[in-house]
Amino acid sequence: MPFLKFLSIFNNKIRKLENLKELDRLEFFDISNNLITQFDATELPINLRFFNCRANPFCTKQQTPIIKENLVKTLSKLIQFNNVPITKQDRKQLGGIMFVFNS
Repeated sequence: MPFLKFLSIFNNKIRKLENLKELDRLEFFDISNNLITQFDATELPINLRFFNCRANPFCTKQQTPIIKENLVKTLSKLIQFNNVPITKQDRKQLGGIMFVFNS
């Protein structure tokens, strides 16, 4: 799947994610409403722009800000997390890399 850009696996009772780095062209990834208990932002493809992980055991209300911070620091191209835009302010506050998109 070297050209996969969009992957939506929400609501599938998935418990574990692995080998995601190999999806180096992936830009949209929705894993919401699954049973995933562990998560490592460094395992996500670097070109990811949209990521949704709501309603998983690892993505609690208390953990969401920590996950967002890790994502912003790890993924320079991320522009949306859990359907909420990542702003320049977020990047500045969380110490993430500023990335300018040209359409």
